[in-house]
Amino acid sequence: MQMDEGLDTGDILLQKEIPIAENETTDSLFDKLMMLGGQAVVEVLSLLGTDKLSPVKQNPKEATHVGKLDKNFGCINWQESASVIERKVRGLNSWPSAYTFFRGKRLKIWEAKVMGSDFMTGKIFPAGCVCKVEKEAIYVQTGEGILKLNSVQLEGKRQMNVKEFLLGYQVKPEEMLGKE
Repeated sequence: MQMDEGLDTGDILLQKEIPIAENETTDSLFDKLMMLGGQAVVEVLSLLGTDKLSPVKQNPKEATHVGKLDKNFGCINWQESASVIERKVRGLNSWPSAYTFFRGKRLKIWEAKVMGSDFMTGKIFPAGCVCKVEKEAIYVQTGEGILKLNSVQLEGKRQMNVKEFLLGYQVKPEEMLGKE
C-alpha cells in the first residue's frame, strides 16, 4: 500500500490471498505471509511506472485497528466455547500464548483440538473441569463442547506433548483448571 498520514490507510497497490489451514497458528501464518509479502513487493516494484498498477482507495468503514496485545489477553475463559478457545490457542501461538492455571501454576496450552458434540455423553461437567484423561490427552469441558489438550507447558518447564506431561503429573477427572 502507499504511505499517507494514517497508519496503514494508504491506497492499496496489490492484494494477494492465501488460504488459512485448519491448524494454522500465528507463527505458521506469519511465515507464509512473509514469503507472500516478499513476492508481492517484487511484483509491485516491477509494475511501478507502468499503467498496470491501479491504486485502490481503502474503505475506512471496513478498516479495523487492533490495539497492543498484552500477556493477560491469553488467559483462557473456560466459559467460552471449545472452538473459540481452540482459535485463541492457535491465534496466540507463540506470543502471548493461551494459558490457564493447573494447581496454582500457569499452564500454557500450545495445541488443542475441538471434539465433536458426540464425544462425551452422560455426566455433565462444569466449564474448566477435566472430564477425561487418556494416555496422550486431557479433555476439558468448556462452556460449549470439549477441548482436547495435546501440547502444554507448565510454568518453569519446557513445552511437551500431553503424554510426556502426564508422566510427571497425575491429572484426574473432575480436577478443575483455571484457578490460580
